[in-house]
This record gives sequence, C-alpha cells and structure tokens, in this order.
Amino acid sequence: IGKSRLVTELLESIDGEAAVAVGQCLDTGGAVGAPFASIKGIVQDLGAAFGAEALLEAAGRNADVLTSLVPRLDRGRPGDRPDLGEASGEDVHEAFGDVLEALSEERPIVVLLEDLHWADVTTLALLSALLRRLRRSRVLVLLTYRPEDLGRGHPLRPLLIQLDRNPAVDRVELAALDEETVAEQAGLILGRRLDQLELSQVVRRSDGVPFFVEEFLGASSPGAGLPSTLRELVMARYERLTPVTQRVLRALAAGGATVDHDLAETVLAGEPGELDAAVAEAVERGILVAGPFDYRFRHALLREGILDVLLPGERSQWHSRYALTLSERPDAESHGVQIAQHWMSAHDLPRAFDATVRAMLSSSTLAPATAAQLGERAIDLWPQVPDAAQVAGRPLEQLMHETAQEHMAADNAPRAAAIWESALQACPPDEILMRAGILMEKAVCDHERGFDVDASLEEALRLLEGCPETPEIIRRRSYAMATRAMCGADRMGPARAHKVALDALDLALQAGSPGDAARAATFAALMQVMKGEFDEGLAAFDDARAHLPDDPLVNWRHGYVRGIALLGLGRYERARADLGRAVTIAQGAGRTQLSGAGAMAVLTTATLKDGGWPAAERLAQALMSGPPTLDATVTSAATLLFLHHWRGQREEALAMAADRDHLLREGTYASSVPDLLAALGEIALEDGPDRAWAVLDSSWERPDLEVAHSHELIV
Repeated sequence: IGKSRLVTELLESIDGEAAVAVGQCLDTGGAVGAPFASIKGIVQDLGAAFGAEALLEAAGRNADVLTSLVPRLDRGRPGDRPDLGEASGEDVHEAFGDVLEALSEERPIVVLLEDLHWADVTTLALLSALLRRLRRSRVLVLLTYRPEDLGRGHPLRPLLIQLDRNPAVDRVELAALDEETVAEQAGLILGRRLDQLELSQVVRRSDGVPFFVEEFLGASSPGAGLPSTLRELVMARYERLTPVTQRVLRALAAGGATVDHDLAETVLAGEPGELDAAVAEAVERGILVAGPFDYRFRHALLREGILDVLLPGERSQWHSRYALTLSERPDAESHGVQIAQHWMSAHDLPRAFDATVRAMLSSSTLAPATAAQLGERAIDLWPQVPDAAQVAGRPLEQLMHETAQEHMAADNAPRAAAIWESALQACPPDEILMRAGILMEKAVCDHERGFDVDASLEEALRLLEGCPETPEIIRRRSYAMATRAMCGADRMGPARAHKVALDALDLALQAGSPGDAARAATFAALMQVMKGEFDEGLAAFDDARAHLPDDPLVNWRHGYVRGIALLGLGRYERARADLGRAVTIAQGAGRTQLSGAGAMAVLTTATLKDGGWPAAERLAQALMSGPPTLDATVTSAATLLFLHHWRGQREEALAMAADRDHLLREGTYASSVPDLLAALGEIALEDGPDRAWAVLDSSWERPDLEVAHSHELIV
C-alpha cells in the first residue's frame, strides 16, 4: 500500500548524499526464479555510481562473479567471460558483501530491493548472509514486500523471522488510507475537493490503496465518471495508446516485469526506431519506466492487466521468441531458468522439460535450492514428455535422486527425504547400485533428522554384497559401513562401532577414495574417544587429516566431529578452535542451515562452558538471527537462560523460561535439549527442589534424551 512510492520519495530526498542502488524481484507467476536475478540492477547501479573498475576492485578475487552476473561490467576487459555456474552461492555472498563494505567507506550506500515476496531463494539466502555481515558498514538496506502474498510455507517467512529478531532492523507497516486521507490525496491531484458521492466511490473501489486512488482519478475524464473496476482502469490507459505501442507493451509484458533493451529489440524485430518510439509513448503515459539498460512496468498491476489482453496464440508466440532468443545468446546457460519458464509459458512441454533439466544441472553449484525446485518441476513434467529419459539423459529415479541431493545441499532435509522415498518406489528392483545409493543417502538425511536408519543401511549393504568387487562397489560399501558406525553407535556400542568404522576405512583405502577414507577415519576416531581411549582417539583425529581431500563438506565434518569429541572431554578451548573452523567452512560452502548452524550451536555451548560469557552471548544472538533450525533455537535459548541466571537477572530468566518452555514440547530431535533442560532446572531450583524436579521428571522418557548426554541433569 504505497510502499514503492514511499521508498521512491525517500530515494529522491537523498539528493546525492549517498549512492543509491535498486533491485527488483520479478514475478515469475509461481515458477522458479533465476538465481540472483533480482540483484543485477543493484550491481549495475553500484557500477554506475562508483565506476566499473572500482566495483570490480572492491570485489577482489570474486570480480569474475559480478561480471558473470552483469556482463556489461566486463566490456573492454581481456579474456573470456567466466561461467557463473562454476561459482558457488557463497562466492556471490562474499563478492556482494565485499563490494558494499569497501564502497561504503568512500560514500554511504542505500540499497533498495523491491517486492521481496517474489524473491528467488538465492536472493533470500544472500540477504540472510548480509544480515550477519553488514553490521558496521555505512549501508542502509530497504526491503519491501506484500504480506498478503505470503502463504503458508512461503520461503520469505524464515527470513522475516530473522529480521524480526535483529535489533538493527526496523519494520514499517503501511495501512490502507482512511476516507479523510483519500480526500486529501484527491484534492492534491485534482485541485478540488471531491463531493461525498465521488469520495465514497473512490474509497470503495480503491480500497484505500494510494496507487489505485491516483489511477482511478487519473483515468476519469470530465463527464465520463470513474472506471468501475481495476481492469477498466488499466485498459483505459492502454487503449489510448497507438496500436504499435500496444503491441510492444504486450511483448514486454510477456518478457517479465523488467526486460533488457537488447533482448526486447531482438524479440520484436520491427522497424528501426519502432521500439524507442513505443517506449517513449508508454513512459509519457505512465505505464513504463525506462532504466539505463532496460524497461519495467510502473506497477505490477499494469503488466498484469496487459497480460490479460494476450490471446493464447500471441502469448505462445512471444514466449517462444524470448526462449529462442535467449537460447542463441553466448551466455545462454546463465539464462537457463528464464528459457525453461518461457517454453513452459509457450506450452511447449518437450522443450520446457529439456530446458528445465539443463537449468537444474547448471544451477547446482551456484544455487542448489533453485536446482532442487527445477528438479521437482522436471519430475512433474516427466509423464507428459515422450522419451523423457532420453531427453533428460537419465532415468526418472536418478533425476529424483539428484533432486533430493540438491535439497540436502540447500539444507532442506525433510523435502529431500520425501523425494528419496519416491525415488525408491520408482527405482526398478534390478537397479541395485541406484537403490543402494538412494538408501544410503536417505539414511544420512534421516539420521540428521533424528530417525533410526539401521534398516535402510542393512538393506543397502545386503544389496552391495552381491555385486562384483569393483572400486565403485567397494567405495559404496565403505560409505554404507561408515554411516552405519556413526548412526548406529548408540545401539551397537562404541567398541563395535569403532571396528565397523575401521573396516570402512580399509575398504575406502582399497577403493582409492580419499573422501570416504577421511569420513571413515573421522568416525572411527570419535568411536575410540567414546569407548574411553581418549588420547588415542584424539591422535586418530590427527591421523585422519592425512586423508582429507579438497572437499569443504569432508573438512567440515572432521572439524565438527572432532569439536564434539573435545567438548565431551571438557577440552573447551580446543573444541572452540575446531568448531570455529567448521562454521567458517560451512558458511564458505553455502551450507548455513544444517551444517553451519549445527556447528555454531555446538560452538556456542563450548564457548559458554569455557567461561566466555560475552562471546557465547554474541554467538547465541547470531544463532537467533540465523536460519531458524530447532537446534539453533534450543541452543540459543539454553545459553541465554544460563547467562541470565548466572548474572543474577532473575526476572529476565523467568520471563525467558516461560517463553521457551514450549520448545520442550517440539516433536523434532534436538541434540541441545539436555542443555535447555539443565538451564530450566537450575532456574527452577531457586524455588525449591520440588519445582526443579517437576521440570526434569517429565523429560526422562524423551526419545532424544540419552543417558550419555544427561550428566548435567543427573547432577
């Protein structure tokens, strides 16, 4: 309700005091958004404000990432343009953060990102990273969104939780204008007061939305009255244009909320100067806004109204032209998501399917969440495409398997598990390697979520035992055995789990797989510590380093598991060092949710137990501002409860205890639940032993509370 106009007025009032950079999230109609599409305008504006060379210098080693996002920054620079698909999402986060931090030292920066309810998942992850990073920079970030567009499960909701927890963030909610304010706005527009009948009509038809008020009044003419509907309002403005301009607007509406000039010129392929003349008329009539390199509709509703005019044949024609034009570009791979979406909108399902699979594969490294969404779309299209397996270059069960892996890489374990379950149903019984691979990956996923996975691993090993002894089969057996040792340690005991992990290590070495060897050696070292051979187990962790490949996930796991072992032994300072490195590795690999937040949660506990109260408090606050995983929420609550209690802040401790007690009723596994119980028990103990016992007594039967982790509660 007036959000765009409000921020526009703010930006105009800055008047050169700060650099302004504007991005626009695009309405994809519920389809998958192209990775980082919404921040390209911000990068372009920063390049215009500070100069391309200064921008690329500020990006440092990730300058190529920015030139891949915005190729025109690279004009005149030698060498081939890098492929954005080779970068990771974290590379983009680092480049963007480096640029804002460095350039804001020279001049304050205001970044506006409009319509966040349409943001793709990569943009939301970038904002989450910036939220943690830009705390001391001279950067103001303005975000706008429509709350009414946020349905249940909308990807923006977790980010809004982070924003609400952050004291550096202010939220401004815009309410509809009341009748008195509408009358004031109308008077400023018309130069006269509306009579009561006119005012009632405007209020009723506009719902108090300032843009609608302006449009209804602007569309009326003497003696003609007001348009009765929003569609009439939009079409009244459209129908006053020349036929050529109407055709251009229909083409631009099919192209998206924002369309690059060069792309529009190729798609329209009209007479020289035709596009410029049409755009000039549309800008003059208040329908389009022309940027330095592109065109956008002044308001999303204008585009929606014009899209409604498109007949099915014309709609397919324009979308096909966009898809073909983008496919012929040298950087076609970076436009894979848009190409797939245009073929979908053109109802050319075979081409849409092929483009979707290609876009999924090219998005894997940069944006696993986007790749996962594309994978699900390809799975949905599969039954409608002849020879789908030949087009995709893989059977359905493999596409499902790869889609689930992308969900895991994006830290969406519940969705990954559901797709792996479907993959098992789709996989033929004689596809032994594929079935075993799905079972093992799903077991790892389910174990992270706190479920028993022994049956899945037993079946995977049984399938592999009947296969020829090739290096790949041996490697997979090693993976399954190491996973069984780690996931089944509580059931089989640390001594047997240690032997299983050592057997897995032998197989990995036999197969020549350093990653699997490092994984098995890390688990074996933890089992050795758990069975009481403390010094030998820690030495085994050091030995495992010899197997570590250049793989961030393997290196993260080694630091994380070793940190857990050191924490259990009370060697808090060393645990903090290992866990700190694990957090850094996870953030660098873009795995901020399960991996990064998990390591940070254990690091917070180690820091608290090491006596680093201020540092533990900062980490707990960072957990609260980060991805809202249950482990992160429970750990931050336990840490802050302990600190309030130990500092004598009884009122704060009691208030927080009452607020956080619901976490114990969550049905999800959380390894930090014993710490939360201990904190609540200590606070309750001040009211007497009966009160403390009441807190603890109901918790002994929890499935996620094991005796080995409950020493504080027993004390």
